[in-house]
Amino acid sequence: MASKVYRNPSISFDSSTSLTILVGQGSSQKGFLAHESVICAHSEFFRRAMKGNWAERKERLVKLPDDKPATFALYMNIVYTNVVAHAPLLSSQNPPDRTAEYIELCELYVLSEKLCDKRAKNSVLETMRDLKISEYYSSNSAKPTSFGPSAAAIAIMYAGTPAGSIGRKLMTDMWSTVPPEHIIDNACKLPGEFIKDLAVTLLRDQTSRKNKALSAKANAYNEP
Repeated sequence: MASKVYRNPSISFDSSTSLTILVGQGSSQKGFLAHESVICAHSEFFRRAMKGNWAERKERLVKLPDDKPATFALYMNIVYTNVVAHAPLLSSQNPPDRTAEYIELCELYVLSEKLCDKRAKNSVLETMRDLKISEYYSSNSAKPTSFGPSAAAIAIMYAGTPAGSIGRKLMTDMWSTVPPEHIIDNACKLPGEFIKDLAVTLLRDQTSRKNKALSAKANAYNEP
């Protein structure tokens, strides 16, 4: 039996209220249909586009030439189902598969940031955290050799979010236990802002650190 809810007059599935969203460019461009009331309930970006005397409102057409159709399809899944579609979190998942998953989720978060959809952003971060937990507890080694998210995923997150973003915070938190040698090996691939944020995170996590210069011997800084 369907659950009962109060009628919301602002939600309409009338075909006359639908709008077309063109995503991508050239041969890779794809069109999506969305109900204005549904997508505007999620996204401030679309609410602004459908208000005022804008061309988008008159033509009922919104273009997103710089975004990937595959990423927007994942976003539409959130809008209509409140679920982030992703690969199953399996213990047998290979590192390359996890790398691709993190990249896909970071791209989805950046798109949600652009579309000003807080609910979608929160859902993506929760999914990413679940992926990290699955990765950690399914490791067959006490010292895992794969550390997600990858430098490529982090670069996507930092390129598409402002300073202070919660998405950026999750990146640094997930790397807070990564071995120093792994950070050094990937330093040239990581955004400078991420390295700075990670350093701050690591220092804040050291609640009982001591100043080594104060406890070192007098000749500790003499050249041999």
